[in-house]
Amino acid sequence: MKTVIRLDKVSKSYTLGEKKITALKEFSFEVKSGEFVAVMGRSGSGKSTFLKIAGTLEKPDTGAVFLNGIQINGLSQKKICKIRQKKIGFIFQQYQLLPEYTIWDNVCMSLYIAHTVPDKAYIRQLLEKVGLWDRNGDYPDQLSGGEQQRVAIARAMAAKPGVILADVN
Repeated sequence: MKTVIRLDKVSKSYTLGEKKITALKEFSFEVKSGEFVAVMGRSGSGKSTFLKIAGTLEKPDTGAVFLNGIQINGLSQKKICKIRQKKIGFIFQQYQLLPEYTIWDNVCMSLYIAHTVPDKAYIRQLLEKVGLWDRNGDYPDQLSGGEQQRVAIARAMAAKPGVILADVN
């Protein structure tokens, strides 16, 4: 199987006031095509940091990150953004829905940003699968928390990415 995400001896620290917090220390990890992986651990153990680095939202302090065999560490932010838009779908702990946009537009937002025309039949299929097709013209504040999470799932899948990263409680 092809490796889709690989982290090689990745370290990441944050500074909080005068205190340095090490979120990841020489962490290595690999996911192959078709695998379903769950990462579990206590609060503050580095799970979200791992997902942000694996998903190219943050850069590691040290170590290497590979997506589909391409090392992204040395790439420009513009190239990294293009790769992320096409290859990775995200489901965040906080759903990150935009309140001024309909459910349809929230699902299509990453496509709009990438200047890609949404596949209307596919978006409809996604919304039907998450049970929200009949609500596609509603706004996030008209939905329950579970419904908002389902919109976030559909949005993560809208660009047909090869990888879905979910940072959920």
